Amino acid sequence: MNICVYGKKFDPEYSAEVAALLEYLALQGSQVRIYDKFYGFLLEQTAVQRDLSVFRRDEDLRGADLVVSIGGDGTLLDCARIVGSL
Repeated sequence: MNICVYGKKFDPEYSAEVAALLEYLALQGSQVRIYDKFYGFLLEQTAVQRDLSVFRRDEDLRGADLVVSIGGDGTLLDCARIVGSL
């Protein structure tokens, strides 16, 4: 399964949960790609894997089986706008 993760900065108290989610998806054999700006934040704030793929442009979401939004209302709305435009 091809999974894209879109997100923005979040409260560091949730870092362990986000890292666990990404690890779980990878262990399931999914190809996980993370929005590059979000991945940079994750590398600074969490114990996330350092070998995940990234995507940079909205068009890079084409072909995704699932898109996961991590953040608040604004992040979800941004993600919906991007997916809806494809």
